[in-house]
Amino acid sequence: MAAGEHPRVASQDLEQLSHRHESGVRELAAEHLEAPVRMLRRLARDPAWQVRRAVASNPRTPGGVLDRLSRDPQPDVRRRVGGNPSCPVPVQRRIAHSPDWEDRGWVADNKDADPQVLVEMLRDTDPYVLKLVLSNPRTPASAVAMLQLVRGHDPTADL
Repeated sequence: MAAGEHPRVASQDLEQLSHRHESGVRELAAEHLEAPVRMLRRLARDPAWQVRRAVASNPRTPGGVLDRLSRDPQPDVRRRVGGNPSCPVPVQRRIAHSPDWEDRGWVADNKDADPQVLVEMLRDTDPYVLKLVLSNPRTPASAVAMLQLVRGHDPTADL
């Protein structure tokens, strides 16, 4: 088990690791579930996209940082924001309207996604995204039933 993954690593040790030259070490520090917020804010501007991706995945990352990372030029960073359980609803909504189906898929598959955002995503034309929305336990059953009425059949039968 790497130090950045170990549950009992002290925050000062994570801080030290986050300043290392090796991006892989900074990435481990950024993904640690006890990572200090101050460190995550700093690592969100790291030149290595893998480090920013780890920050985008970390549930401790503040909403404002996730908002900024949702506009990152690296697709893997943006997508991890959509899958983050702490992703703010306005950010989920913006990603849900991304032209990139993979970006939308991360929100659709987020088990902590806002139910209203998932309802809005039932209009998505991409079959993969729609399948993820329909299989998400946070998608209200009433919305799925309404979609079934509108389409005249089970919407999952098309997938």
